[in-house]
Amino acid sequence: MYIAARSEEKAEHAIVRMEQEGMGEHPGRLVWLPIDLTDPHRARAAAEWFLKRESRLDILGTWGLKDRPYHCVFLRGWG
Repeated sequence: MYIAARSEEKAEHAIVRMEQEGMGEHPGRLVWLPIDLTDPHRARAAAEWFLKRESRLDILGTWGLKDRPYHCVFLRGWG
């Protein structure tokens, strides 16, 4: 499972916490996926990084843009 985040420190903290709390019978492995969804170029770089390692993506959830006003996203090239 990949933990996508801009901050490696926060991702590693989340990974450690999930491992400590237990992740079920067949936990697998947690890996930090460096991603910055506020910049289209960085988002593309993250997608390319992921595609070098995996052939498919089953689930993608994001909360990274929830607090951003639409105009900020638009001005950065997303709109």
